[in-house]
Amino acid sequence: MSGLDMVSLFECEASTVFETIEIQNIQVCVQYIDEYPGASQSGYHLWPGARSMCEFLCQNWETLCNDIQQKNGRGLRVAELGSGMGLCGLCVAALGVESVELVLATDADKIILDRVLESFERTKGTLGTLMAPLKTKCLRWGEDLEQLVADGYANSFDLIIGSDLIYSDGLIEPILKTVLTLLNDENVHSKFILCYSFAGYKEEAQNISNKLNLELEVLVDTLQPGDKNGFCSGQRVECYRRKY
Repeated sequence: MSGLDMVSLFECEASTVFETIEIQNIQVCVQYIDEYPGASQSGYHLWPGARSMCEFLCQNWETLCNDIQQKNGRGLRVAELGSGMGLCGLCVAALGVESVELVLATDADKIILDRVLESFERTKGTLGTLMAPLKTKCLRWGEDLEQLVADGYANSFDLIIGSDLIYSDGLIEPILKTVLTLLNDENVHSKFILCYSFAGYKEEAQNISNKLNLELEVLVDTLQPGDKNGFCSGQRVECYRRKY
């Protein structure tokens, strides 16, 4: 079954569940598909790395803002790659109500992105959570780079986030090329933060980072051996920056 067929199957037959998720002092409402064949291997599932990323962001938000914030006083521009149902982007919009100018949630699936916007409106309306502006954009890693330039998104994001993105080493280079297209090239502190809940491709990520002139720093690595699906306890958080 193709990816498009699977999306159509989810859209026609599977129902979403709305869940209020509270992490530290923020609340967001997220919809997702869980109890349905194949959902747990798709962007319709809330993957463990997304929750781990939100916890990391909540614990380190002030430090991140102080490190990245530009001297011109404008708010941060944040992009999420492979947003799925959008938990991390929603978390950033809630955390950054006073510090973020824009959150851009990106995914290859437009239906998912429509649901992210529904969750955003429900978080504001039902929960009353104050949120920074959030937009969405369809994006295929390594393939839509010229369109990012045409849309004015190239070289404009101070922080890029992603969680549980890499399930094949062939994805690393397209992801990092997309990151380089999006990262603000006028802010030396702009960065890409990636969180894993399963064993990553450490050596290949380092090799491709060197090839693309990116510095890779491991911020957290508490991963322990995983279950039969490869999910581990703990997390690995990596930070990528341009080398200047």
